[in-house]
Amino acid sequence: MHQKFQFPLSSWQEFTGTLKVGSFLIVSSTSEESDATGKTIRLLPSISFGSGSHPSTRACLLAMEKAFSRSKPDVVMDLGTGSGILAFGALILGASRVIASDISHLAIKEAQENAIINNLSGKLQFMVSDGLSAVDTSKISLVVMNLEWPSLEAIFRNSAWWSCCRIVICGFPRFCWQHLLRRLELSLFFVEDLLWEEGWGAAIISQEGVYCDPPLLLPIPPPLDQHQATATTGAL
Repeated sequence: MHQKFQFPLSSWQEFTGTLKVGSFLIVSSTSEESDATGKTIRLLPSISFGSGSHPSTRACLLAMEKAFSRSKPDVVMDLGTGSGILAFGALILGASRVIASDISHLAIKEAQENAIINNLSGKLQFMVSDGLSAVDTSKISLVVMNLEWPSLEAIFRNSAWWSCCRIVICGFPRFCWQHLLRRLELSLFFVEDLLWEEGWGAAIISQEGVYCDPPLLLPIPPPLDQHQATATTGAL
């Protein structure tokens, strides 16, 4: 677990283009492009994470599409919201309400600004928080977390997440999956689905496999060789 991952800040700060991720079209705030299906997400230039440039963000959006296609959640929590991109994605996919949480006051401010230009402020609740303790997770239909690996590891070291009904976990490089899977094996959660985007994973998990028929606990993937296992991305 000593592999390094670095992702320059400028790589998502400088996003000014157009990106298609699943059914979503992600564009800069100055772009006039839009998607005919209404699944366009507009983002202001910012220092907060979440432009779609990083493969973990793309993997999370794709995983959310799969999760919503099986069972549409009512209330979603986006833990570590950053720019707000995943919170917006949840609303666009049909969530009734989204709680967008981040430890950074600046990230919350930027997410609020992005919510305004996407006309989504009315269904969003913003919260400065560093974990799941600020809400009653048993009343949250789906928790989405795209966090750097040390933050994910800290969350799964305690039992607060055990009361969640369903979680989309993103932000872990491939070489961390075995460790994460061992954590899941100690709980009542099953893996509904697992997908990879350029070596970064997104897993949909639910209590006792209630959303997958039959319940599926995916096998540990084979280890990569040494040069493949060194991810080149950074703080998510």
